[in-house]
This record gives sequence, C-alpha cells and structure tokens, in this order.
Amino acid sequence: MNLLAKVAEFEEYLLTILEGLDLEPGERDDLFEEWHQHLTDLMNKFMNRGFSKQEAHTLALQQFGDAADLHAEMKRGFPASRNMVWLKELLIWSLCLIASSIGPWLLINARYSLSFILFPLLVLLACAIFYHVLLSRIPRRPIWMIPGTLLVYAAFLFISVRLTSAEFVWSLFTSSAWGGTGLFTISTIHLFWIAVVACRLISRPDASPMTSAVRSSFEFWAMNLIAVLLVMTEFLLDSSEGKTFILNIFLLYGTLHQVVQPRFMIITKNKLQYWIQRVL
Repeated sequence: MNLLAKVAEFEEYLLTILEGLDLEPGERDDLFEEWHQHLTDLMNKFMNRGFSKQEAHTLALQQFGDAADLHAEMKRGFPASRNMVWLKELLIWSLCLIASSIGPWLLINARYSLSFILFPLLVLLACAIFYHVLLSRIPRRPIWMIPGTLLVYAAFLFISVRLTSAEFVWSLFTSSAWGGTGLFTISTIHLFWIAVVACRLISRPDASPMTSAVRSSFEFWAMNLIAVLLVMTEFLLDSSEGKTFILNIFLLYGTLHQVVQPRFMIITKNKLQYWIQRVL
C-alpha cells in the first residue's frame, strides 16, 4: 500500500465517523480537515521514529481510535445541527434587529420609526436566502477558495469605485467617519473582516485555521458584494434609507455568521445552565 492509498484510507476512515451526523456543512468540513491533519501528523511522527509507512499508518489509526466507537461518541456529544442552525439564526436576527433599531438614531441621527424594525425583517429574509440557499451550496474546496476570495473582493472594490470614484474609495480606507451609510464604510468593513479572520484563527488553532479563515473571508465578501449589487439594482426599495439598511444589515449578518459559532454557543449554554443550577 503506497502513501497516497494510506491518505485515501484516512479519508474513508473519517467519513465513516462523520457519516449520518447532524452537522453543519462548515463544521463537518472543519472536523474532517482537523482530524485528517492530525492523522497525517501522527503517521509522520511514527515514521520519524523508524516505523515503516504501513506500520505508521496502522499505529496512527489505532491511536486515534475505533471508527465505530468515535461515531457513537460523536452522536452522543453533538446536539442536532438543525436545532443549532435555528438557534444561531435566531441569535443573529435578534442582534441585527437590535442594531437596526438603535443604529440609525445613534450613527446618523435619524428619527426613530417603525420601519427600523419592519424593513430590516425583509432585508434579513433576503440575507438568509442568499446565505443559506446560495453560499452554503458552493463546494468548499481549498484549491479555489483563495482565488475565489480575491475575485469576490476585487469585484466589490470595482463596483465601489464604479459607484463613486477611485479617489473617494481610497480616501475611505483611512477614514473612520460614519457618514450617511452607517457602518458600511470601506474602513469599517475591513475592520469587520479583520475581526472575522482573527476569530477564525483564534478559535481553530489546530484545525487548518488558514483554510477556515479564507472560507470565512469568501463568505464575508460575497455577502457585501451581494449587498452592493442589490443597491445598484434598487432591489426592495428605491430610497437612500432603504439602501442604507440593506448595506448595513448584510454587513452585520455576514459578519455574525462567521463570528458566532455553534461550539461556543454550546459552551455558553452549558455554562449558563451550570450557574443557574448553582444559584437555584
């Protein structure tokens, strides 16, 4: 058995563990990448100790554990993905609605209106459709993620320049003024992007963090590109206030989907339950 066959066997072994588990596509990919890298590192470690490739491969699998036992443990330890997806979506919608309620008054001194709640609901529905129906169905392959992210980012900058000017866009890179578009300024968007990448790198230090960061960057810039395209086509509402809502809510929705992670929601829920039980 050659080395490539051994790596393929790692994939078959990991797919056996993950088969049938109720996981989000992104979480499934992250676990697969993390465990595959761990198995490869184990095999290389045993080979450096003098074991043959066959022996190193067998020892790596033995140390990792029986696939059937790990599958059963995963089914017990992970909550249903569907429930976590709904909980995550509810949290993101709540945060976006809170921001849309106080943001216009806080950032651009707008008078409060019921439209600060009703219109964002429509925009959030559009966000969910684009994110879950379009972006979540795009295959996540490392070979194209970097050029794909660069292409989406370039398209975003190109359209921004086309809508204004190159000089204006460049001046916004060094400006922190909110202006009439709330959070949706070039500098603020890039700060949000840095926060997304930092969260991915910190939260997954041992599980291909760069791959995870690039994937999140692609989805982040894709959501902002969609927002700009919607504004260009005057979708939903042909007014400056409506366009501002679209841009800001797409920015917040895309950012929160990368920052809010199910594993941390589980940890937070468990800690809250623990402290509530102690208090009661």
